[in-house]
Amino acid sequence: MESQIKAERQRRAMVLSADGKRQAEIIASRGQAAAKVYEAVGDAAKYVNEATGAAQAKVYTAEAEAAEIELIKDKVGDECRAVDYISAVQWLRTLEGMTRNGADNNVVLLPVETIDGINSMIQNSDPRSLVK
Repeated sequence: MESQIKAERQRRAMVLSADGKRQAEIIASRGQAAAKVYEAVGDAAKYVNEATGAAQAKVYTAEAEAAEIELIKDKVGDECRAVDYISAVQWLRTLEGMTRNGADNNVVLLPVETIDGINSMIQNSDPRSLVK
């Protein structure tokens, strides 16, 4: 009889232990699922915030560029168009970048008339006659 009681106690202990392990696994899996949900919500908010920030940065950049163009228009007056001034400045910056940082570039500046003359020579002649 005592062995039956002892066996019954062991059986109950095993059942309770198995139930405890099962409950622990359920709670852990619910926690993992909640963590994944929170992570996904956080990632979604992150992407929305990044996109909003990038869009706002573009707006600020466009506004700054518009203000810059207006300022240039006011300063150069009727001497030249603002777009010509901006193009010249960008061209000079590009030229500076080509010759900076030890770049081994040779830059030859030619008047526009020279380039036009070369272009008209090429267009008015047979291309095979240019190669000797």
